Amino acid sequence: MKIQLVKNLLTLIATLLVSGSVAQSSWQVPRTETGVPNLQGVWTSASITTLERNPNLGEKLVVTAEEALEMERTVDFNVLFCNR
Repeated sequence: MKIQLVKNLLTLIATLLVSGSVAQSSWQVPRTETGVPNLQGVWTSASITTLERNPNLGEKLVVTAEEALEMERTVDFNVLFCNR
């Protein structure tokens, strides 16, 4: 029993030591000339999750699979034909 406990502890210690050295990375956050993080780039909001709740849902908390599919179709239609 004690031997198994010692083996488990040694395995845990070895795992922690190895994972600590692997986790350290040479990557650094890109910065601007003034020293603040550089957040330039393309930031997309491509999601069908809206920031505001659809008033048509009322107090309904869960939609059926068919309703979810219809919502996805509506979003797909809007992306294809309304965002030109």
